[in-house]
Amino acid sequence: MGTYELEGLYVYNYAETRFAGTFKLTKEKNGTYTYSMIRTTNKINGSLATARGKDLVIKDNQCIIKINKTCRFKVDFYDGFLRTSAMDENLSSCGFKGTDITLQGTYVRIELE
Repeated sequence: MGTYELEGLYVYNYAETRFAGTFKLTKEKNGTYTYSMIRTTNKINGSLATARGKDLVIKDNQCIIKINKTCRFKVDFYDGFLRTSAMDENLSSCGFKGTDITLQGTYVRIELE
């Protein structure tokens, strides 16, 4: 796997379901990362999923985002993309607003000018 910068802004957009989202990753001086994620739907009563945290350790291009004890997501970084996948079966424990909303998906890193 090639070497690339993980820090930056990643976006998600899936027109068929009208889901959209962002994942912002910032490297701290101590080598850990802070992150902020948001996912929305454009349905009438739109759903919302958010997560943020600090002291995230990325090892072998992977990390775990822990929303709470029963809501965790594995994040895999690869060639300017990241993929989030649920590690727990009961995503209703995540506390997201609305139905059919998750942080799962593939995000692409974008360059901001």
